[in-house]
Amino acid sequence: DGTFHTKFGKVRKAIGEINTLDWLIRERGAISEISGEPLVGKDHPRYHWQVFHVLGKGEYPEWRLEDQNLLITTWQEQDAWTQRKWTLKGNKMWAHVFAKEQQLKRFARGVEETPETL
Repeated sequence: DGTFHTKFGKVRKAIGEINTLDWLIRERGAISEISGEPLVGKDHPRYHWQVFHVLGKGEYPEWRLEDQNLLITTWQEQDAWTQRKWTLKGNKMWAHVFAKEQQLKRFARGVEETPETL
């Protein structure tokens, strides 16, 4: 609609992700589930970048707000996953994320009945 926030720029349509991020942080803590680094606060312009979808929301829209598909990360880790995922494949710190992605894909395709290890 062209509405702008004076500090952070264009205001985005509310789709539930920020509320989900707030809930995840309350449930899981304010640290990255990949590196253990602390997250930035709500006043930071990239606060909303601190969650990412293991299964992409474009390919798997029904998984967009499923907590099993979301990880709390630093905004830099979220950027790396969405922009340069292929560079992370051999990194041991990211191995559990790739394993989770494969399991969620099998579950989403109906190959597994339940995502038991998630």
